[in-house]
Amino acid sequence: MATDRERICRLAELAARTARAHASTLLYGPARASVKGLGIEYMDFRDYEYGDDIKHVDWRISARMVLPTGDPRLIVKEYEAERSVNALVAVDLSASMGFGEKVWIATYAASLVAYTAAKLEDLVTLALLRNRRAEVYWELDPRSLPGRLRSTLCRESVSGEANLATLLGTLRRLRPRSPLILVMDYDHRPPEIDAVTRFARSNQLTLQAILVADPNEVNPPLSGALAELRDPETGVAVVATLDEIYAGIRSHVRGLRARLRAGRAGYLELVGRRQAVMWRARIVSSYLRARAGMVIRYP
Repeated sequence: MATDRERICRLAELAARTARAHASTLLYGPARASVKGLGIEYMDFRDYEYGDDIKHVDWRISARMVLPTGDPRLIVKEYEAERSVNALVAVDLSASMGFGEKVWIATYAASLVAYTAAKLEDLVTLALLRNRRAEVYWELDPRSLPGRLRSTLCRESVSGEANLATLLGTLRRLRPRSPLILVMDYDHRPPEIDAVTRFARSNQLTLQAILVADPNEVNPPLSGALAELRDPETGVAVVATLDEIYAGIRSHVRGLRARLRAGRAGYLELVGRRQAVMWRARIVSSYLRARAGMVIRYP
């Protein structure tokens, strides 16, 4: 019988392979133009050349320009690729992430973000959160992120408790307007959320949270039964009816959403493997919007 570490390792390997296959479709297929379009910026003017897109003609300047022959002189705006950014992708690898499908969803989402960053020639700093510390790998080639995350999970699995406050030292080394992607579950204390959102806001970092959950965490399997719920990170146990336990979970989730909104952070909630795959374009969009300095919220 497979151990829990072997199960988590297999989930991570499968998620990384699935993300790679889906990224090739999202980033190199029909969506290529829309992805590329977010990565250009105006640089200079030049004369119109045959084959230039007419929409780049600056008609206001062209109206004042006349060739010696008396013919109009068309001037176009010249663009070049936006310079790359260093995105921080922080992944929660605490003990609570070992439940159900959460490791699969987290690996899948982080890998899609990494492949999107690679397409835009960005760098990625990876922070692995567990045992109340952040294990940081600076300025990686994004294509190496899925393999590094997978190998870590296969070697050390998930463990301990995550503390988002451990990220603050890492965040201080980022440039303003750097995208910050948090891949985590709901098991985080409100003061930690407040500390990260407050720091990100004051330092012009665009924060986008990708919240992962197993369907059994948010939908009770039955009603009225008495159960014991034990936190895998702290070991604290609660005995109550399932209705009371899940009412408490829903209240905590609503509070976490409110904290993110109050901190002007975006969030995307992925409940189960199936939803993560269905919303793969939204995962990519989360990174693109964070890179552009905007946030989106998908409750």
